[in-house]
Amino acid sequence: MRGFFVHGYNQLPERQTYTDEDIEGLGLLFVIDLLDDDTGEVRQQTYIRLHVPTGLRQFTLKQAVGFAAARAEARWARTPEEKPVLALFEALLKPALSILVYLCCDNRDVVEPPVVKPTRKKRKRPVQRDRDPFFVEVGWRVGPRLHAARRAAGRVTEGDGVPSGVQRAPHQRAGHFHRYWTGRKRTQEVTMFVEPHWVNFHLLPEDVDPITTVVPVDPQRHDPLRRRGLRSRTGKLSKALTYAA
Repeated sequence: MRGFFVHGYNQLPERQTYTDEDIEGLGLLFVIDLLDDDTGEVRQQTYIRLHVPTGLRQFTLKQAVGFAAARAEARWARTPEEKPVLALFEALLKPALSILVYLCCDNRDVVEPPVVKPTRKKRKRPVQRDRDPFFVEVGWRVGPRLHAARRAAGRVTEGDGVPSGVQRAPHQRAGHFHRYWTGRKRTQEVTMFVEPHWVNFHLLPEDVDPITTVVPVDPQRHDPLRRRGLRSRTGKLSKALTYAA
């Protein structure tokens, strides 16, 4: 997947999908590379348009995949086998939904230009100016810290002995989303992103350096450069795209 665009959608064509407050939900336009099965080189690019059930208060990844499949373009509905298509939709929606949830978190690490307030002239109604396109800087605060964590290596500080009972081994916990209930009678819901961190850091052996708090992943499953495990992934993708064609 090269990336994706986010837009609004609805069933009535006369409604604007970007500014109408009554849009039915969000649509995602994915741009993906088609790789050669033998060389792994990019042959061409294509796009897939999927819809997300944002009208629901809560939904799972499985529900999002089913929602997208029910509203997918006609070429995907004509495929003789459903499993490869659903697997492809899940592979696309899983990281995309994670990014969208992060961007909606109250502590998201972004820098966004301020909104231009409408100008007011004498005896005239306020003039609403369209907002110019802009880039949102993401990771300006967390990014440098993660890079510094990869470079720096520290030693374990002196700590107390292991208490009695069951004690979890030291490990790195991945970044994740957490919902908190705040306000009067805990009625206001806030979504926060918890950064990667160590658990039971004081139990780490002295000969082990905590080089990073970034949880390593299997390169065969998560390869940003898409250079490993090409046959296993491109086979499923090519099969799904072949059915769609």
